Amino acid sequence: MYVCVCNGVTDEEVSDAIEGGAKTRTDVTRACGAGGDCGSCHRAIDEMIDSCSGGALVDARALARVRAA
Repeated sequence: MYVCVCNGVTDEEVSDAIEGGAKTRTDVTRACGAGGDCGSCHRAIDEMIDSCSGGALVDARALARVRAA
């Protein structure tokens, strides 16, 4: 699924960036381009970072929206 439509970046690419060490949205943008344009995907990227890093608990409905988008 596409996380960042503007730059054609998928959830797998964002996950790879996070697994590769991206800790912030800016890091993700540098790694794969997601979030570098209009900003509508910023919340989805932040939620993916939180869920992958064991950070703040992510609302299950919000995560489901990210996965379904």
